Amino acid sequence: MSLRQAALLTARYAYLVAGFFVLALGIQVTVQAGLGVSPWDVFHLGVGAHTGLTLGQVSEAAGLVIIALAWPLGVRPRLATVLNMILVGVFIDWIARWGFVPQPHSQLAALIQVVAGHLLLGFGSGFYISADLGAGPRDSLMLALTRRTGRSVALMRTLLEGLILGFGWLLGGPVGWGTLIGVVLVGPATHGALELFGWLGRLPGLGLVIRTGYAVARPAGEDAV
Repeated sequence: MSLRQAALLTARYAYLVAGFFVLALGIQVTVQAGLGVSPWDVFHLGVGAHTGLTLGQVSEAAGLVIIALAWPLGVRPRLATVLNMILVGVFIDWIARWGFVPQPHSQLAALIQVVAGHLLLGFGSGFYISADLGAGPRDSLMLALTRRTGRSVALMRTLLEGLILGFGWLLGGPVGWGTLIGVVLVGPATHGALELFGWLGRLPGLGLVIRTGYAVARPAGEDAV
């Protein structure tokens, strides 16, 4: 590998990790809003209530199980898939310990915060996917279903999160108006982010780092870890 190739790969991984942080930040913003969390986090917090694990720790464990489910559907884990499983959980717990995400003091502020959190969550998903280094566990499953059905990313994510929400509710996870907002908003936000980064990737120079169209269209399993 040449020095230039190594520098570009390093830039792409830095870009990837930045996307993970935005995703984790969106999760903590919705948690602190107190109006109900995203469907996956309803599930994670429900599991955590029964096990005593933190939100980040349950996220990591669930990611490992989801990798095993997505693999038979044609999406083999890549290095970024494993990094997602680990780092998003780590970032979630770090952000919680740092305590810089505010708790709203009114219903209006809480509503604004939960909407912002879900937008950040969807944006973060599109952000890191556009590095084309491999989707995370949940998005690997979403992309596998998208490829198999020919449906849109927005539809598949919305259906998948609706299903996991039901399991999380049965486990006692926190469901509220914010959860419903998440079911409706995160799928389109992810789809919109992928469209945005796809456009940015066509700009001179940025295509060396941002490769959204290539990531979504690539045959399953290519360059897998």
